[in-house]
Amino acid sequence: MRPHVNVIALSRSPSFESHLLRALEGAGLPAVSAARDPEALDRHEDAAVVLVHARSFRDEDLEAVVARAANARRRAVGVAADVPRLEQMLELSRHGIRAYFNSYMADVHYRQMLAMLGAGQCWFAPQLLGHALEAARRQLDGAADEAALEGLTRRQQEIARDVSSGLSNRQIAGARGISERTVKTHLTHIFRKLGVTSRHALGARLRRAVPGDPAGKAS
Repeated sequence: MRPHVNVIALSRSPSFESHLLRALEGAGLPAVSAARDPEALDRHEDAAVVLVHARSFRDEDLEAVVARAANARRRAVGVAADVPRLEQMLELSRHGIRAYFNSYMADVHYRQMLAMLGAGQCWFAPQLLGHALEAARRQLDGAADEAALEGLTRRQQEIARDVSSGLSNRQIAGARGISERTVKTHLTHIFRKLGVTSRHALGARLRRAVPGDPAGKAS
């Protein structure tokens, strides 16, 4: 599928512009225009896609440049990063960018990206997208852990976390300054409150718990 979109590269890097033109050569696109400053976008109102070369602008200016480029609602903005970073991708996503990728990625990837942008879709570097999903999953797991512990006393919460981390009763007793018998007593109450019957099930319960789950409440 060939993308039929007007593209403008907001860049001050001859090497990036050269790579971009070479990557899109013969892709059925109108001539790609290049602009050095955001103000030039006003002269390219027909541009459906703006590709911002991140390295061409100072870090403290890049966000404003992207925000201005994305100001037109019908315009898809992508950011080309010489060294893509998850933090930068997430920060710039606040301004509605539709793509984030390696400046010097392969020709076929450029063409795929523009095809998707032309169809109203998004295109993000797969590896970074995977990292973003993993970070979101860890955050949700952390929230789930806390929700599961809400019905426990402070000491029970500590011991539940210790067990989930793989510590034995003896190790927990030594770390907490209590007897193994006391650890076992706490575990009995923890198991009852969380509706589990084993240490393994306790760890699994903490990972899958969600806010408001009745099993996480004290009985």
